[in-house]
Amino acid sequence: MSACSDTQKRLRALLDGELAQGDRRRILEHMHRCPQCEAAHSRLQSVVEMVRDQGLEEPPPHFAANLQVRLASASRSRWPWWRRFVPEAVPRRRWAGATALVAVATLAVYLGFGQRMSVAEIADRAANAWRGVRNYSCQFVSTGVYQGRHREFRQTQWYQRPGLFRLETEQDYPLTTYIDAKKVTHYIQGASWQGKGPLVIIRPRVEGEEALPFPFGITWNAGGNVSIDQLVRQLGNSQDAKRLPNERVGDRLCYHIQFTAVPPGGRRPDQYEMWIDRKRFLPLKVSWTHDANNFIVTEAKELVVNATALPRETFEYQPSRGDFIVHGDVDPHTFALPPTRLAEFDSHPQLAARNEMVDRAEFVQFTPVCPSYIPAGFKLVRVRRSTGRWVDAHWIDDRNPSAARIIKLQQQLKSLADEPADRGKRVKLPGGKNRSAWVVSGRKPYPYVYVRTDLAETRVLLFLSGISRREALKIAASLTPVPAYRQAIPSDEPVRVPKMIVLDPPADLIEEAPELPTPDDQFVDVSFEDMQPQNMMPDTGDPEEFVTENESNEQP
Repeated sequence: MSACSDTQKRLRALLDGELAQGDRRRILEHMHRCPQCEAAHSRLQSVVEMVRDQGLEEPPPHFAANLQVRLASASRSRWPWWRRFVPEAVPRRRWAGATALVAVATLAVYLGFGQRMSVAEIADRAANAWRGVRNYSCQFVSTGVYQGRHREFRQTQWYQRPGLFRLETEQDYPLTTYIDAKKVTHYIQGASWQGKGPLVIIRPRVEGEEALPFPFGITWNAGGNVSIDQLVRQLGNSQDAKRLPNERVGDRLCYHIQFTAVPPGGRRPDQYEMWIDRKRFLPLKVSWTHDANNFIVTEAKELVVNATALPRETFEYQPSRGDFIVHGDVDPHTFALPPTRLAEFDSHPQLAARNEMVDRAEFVQFTPVCPSYIPAGFKLVRVRRSTGRWVDAHWIDDRNPSAARIIKLQQQLKSLADEPADRGKRVKLPGGKNRSAWVVSGRKPYPYVYVRTDLAETRVLLFLSGISRREALKIAASLTPVPAYRQAIPSDEPVRVPKMIVLDPPADLIEEAPELPTPDDQFVDVSFEDMQPQNMMPDTGDPEEFVTENESNEQP
């Protein structure tokens, strides 16, 4: 039996949820590859859905009793109409029983078709619908309360498979984000660094970001944006998901679903509601509720799906003269909403960062760490924290006229961090302290290194651009817990800054750290996408974030 024939014979069982998990997965994978079977599945879904959506009429009084009387009368009739088609030798009682069976079966089929589609079926169909999206353009309108303040903003988005994306928003400041296969580019027209701007931030697009971006700008509390795959997966796994009465969004009648979902590394679930178009199975509205001071509703306006291919220039950014380019895995808020900088941020960037972390240590559940070694030429941009969740720090070397390079240190409680699943090698850190780290490096869109290591209960992730792997491991090896007190900043120590720096050292100058044994490959597959905010859109931060005096000019 061909795969198509087998698939089409099982389509109704798939719709009714009667297939075993393995068969269901096989059928879905085949449909994803076969347009003919996917079209047959869509046609059958439409027919079943049309019948299911017909309202059930209440049976008239005494319906059951009258049905029994009619069946009994038919069985006693000498020449019922069906006898013209039945051989005389067939016993009448057997056919009377068959008539009753047909009537009951017909009623059962009618009632069965009238049952409402389950949440699991809606989630499956939403996932299938998004797999068929080749491109879209849309404007999203969000209203609600964030950190106790009323918010209202608009976002415009464009998407085209296999991985082109563009977002324009003025949520906190004018921001345009471009995403392609290798990089994410944030263009912030109103931002600058020490008088140089507009600001352009370019970071690598790491493995794990291939999912279709979820077109509502929702962010988990830990940072990063929810893709449609993540949200539908949460919906499918939810134990408390339920259907509410259908409602209209604009001129579209929608399924209305309510469920809870726990953010990655989160402590408690957030409440979600989704309104999914009954015809196209595309989400048209989403509400997110964290608490009484944090809830947002976002609705899609002017959604256009699978139009003629969007122009390539929609997704391409060409730097202009005067743009200040930053190479780093940096949340745009870091530069677009800067705090007041102190003189020691430039003169003593490592010690200043340690003191800033001391001020934030009481607001998190772990002991922050800070490197004792930072390469010459770097300045401290800022230190941030999200209450109870994470602390990060950014240093910048802005002496190269083509692009500044970034060191980013991010840390959180180890027990809240999602364990990586792929990529990376475990290596021994220099210094003889018997400490190890996991390293990932790449050369596009520029040379970069990710280093992940643990110190007691603290999970640490370093990102470094334009720095050799040897130098990156040296910084990781110098990480030590911050003290419980601020340290005095020397006032008379001269600052020595080299005149020139090589962003991409020759390969023969890079000393590779020895790789440690990896029994059973337990350390071979490591990824970092779940340990860092993957900000396709600006991270709104934790709703519980406390703004320190030094950050008093920040916006939420």
